[in-house]
Amino acid sequence: MTTPIQDAIDDLTTIKDYPGDAGEELAIRSMKFLAKRALTALATIPVTSVAADEPGGALADALNRCCAELPEGYVITIGVERDSGWVAFSDPNGADFDIAGEGHLSDDVIEAFDACVADALAIAGHIEGVSK
Repeated sequence: MTTPIQDAIDDLTTIKDYPGDAGEELAIRSMKFLAKRALTALATIPVTSVAADEPGGALADALNRCCAELPEGYVITIGVERDSGWVAFSDPNGADFDIAGEGHLSDDVIEAFDACVADALAIAGHIEGVSK
């Protein structure tokens, strides 16, 4: 089973099969469709105010969301040591990016997830993204 975001990315990748103006027209329609599907998918994710250390709390929810919806090829890494925690992610090309978080790890995980999704959408749509 795929997620709505992955379905939208898959839809967009078929544009290369349409040459000329037909491809450009399909690209525009697909990008609008993709944006609507991504926003719809993100709107269905419940926001929780449960403490991060409680079972089913914000960190657990963030990790479960990543496990279910992280685009293929992306990796989110969480580092923890005494008095410190950090989040980073890698794109499919192996480029590493740090999340400069100042808050809770759950917020940093969601920020990394959002960056991965945005980058995957950018790559699929051939628009400027994080990856080069």
